[in-house]
Amino acid sequence: PFGFLSTMSEDISGNAGVKDVILALQWIQDHITAFGGDPTRVTLFGQVAGAALINVLTMSPAVPEGLFHRVIYHSAS
Repeated sequence: PFGFLSTMSEDISGNAGVKDVILALQWIQDHITAFGGDPTRVTLFGQVAGAALINVLTMSPAVPEGLFHRVIYHSAS
């Protein structure tokens, strides 16, 4: 519920929205085979703000390698 809130302190570091996405991608890697998916072919799609978030994920050192393999950025600009 806090999204990208940051108090600029060590107690609450912020970027909960990015951390939520990373956690979801880790869950997908752990469980995708149960749904007939392939964990080596995970594609992220983002439109406008979602595309910006995916861009952050592709460059962030906090994202473990192998969580996703392809990205699609969709935006009018």
